[in-house]
Amino acid sequence: MNNLRELLLTFTEGDKNIKSFCDDFYRLHDLGEDQTEYSEEFAEQLDCLSELTGRYSEVEEDLAKYPRVYVSERELVEKINIVKDFLNSKES
Repeated sequence: MNNLRELLLTFTEGDKNIKSFCDDFYRLHDLGEDQTEYSEEFAEQLDCLSELTGRYSEVEEDLAKYPRVYVSERELVEKINIVKDFLNSKES
């Protein structure tokens, strides 16, 4: 996986599990391995997604006790799809 665009498209096609997605997103976005220059709008979408990937938890107890701290897989997948739709709309 070389860039964030590819990661987003691969995940939404069902080829990745959510934990792998978060790990790859962290490596590419947060650690800066993806050196691709993105538009300011898309970069803002990626920053928002970064915040959510860092707050993802698969532990139901975490989600119940700290709902404003952790996000569920459903919430994260919703945001991934929003970012993917944004990406697709800019390519059209």
